[in-house]
Amino acid sequence: MSETEVLLAEFDRDPEKGLSMIMTRFEKPLVRHARAVLLDTEVAKDVVQETFIRFLTEKPRPDNLGGWLYRVSRNLALDIVRKEKRRMRLNEGLDEKHEASPEATATLRVDLGRAYTKLTPEQREVVFLKVQEGLSYKEIADTIGKPAGTVGWMLHEALKTLAGELRPETLAGVRS
Repeated sequence: MSETEVLLAEFDRDPEKGLSMIMTRFEKPLVRHARAVLLDTEVAKDVVQETFIRFLTEKPRPDNLGGWLYRVSRNLALDIVRKEKRRMRLNEGLDEKHEASPEATATLRVDLGRAYTKLTPEQREVVFLKVQEGLSYKEIADTIGKPAGTVGWMLHEALKTLAGELRPETLAGVRS
């Protein structure tokens, strides 16, 4: 019997003991692997925890347990790296000479809040998932049960509505 077969058989017989055995075997190497991608031990531990949670819900059980755990851990870590890169790109243009005054920022927040209420609940959800959570169109599509093209259209329409609702003087104060 292979190591994977032994671990999965034990998991099927006694899930608590089997999971403990799987975690004992794979947790440290997975954390090291995720840390190499993320350069952050605590985030790497979170990724590994999420990997084991996904294992618990995976049906049918993977044939190559180690390969499956590494692949899921790697994908989760790379998702975090991609989301962080997106956040960094959004902030790239904001150096000190272009920062908005506190008054302009406060005005923009109020105006955005007011404009946000003009969106439909679905548009608000799509904007939240894209901007706040950093999800891809496909991830949003899977979440809301609509095609990715529809998600793109909904996001476009929502951003058009938001832009139309913002006062030009508010945007000028932020850009200066």
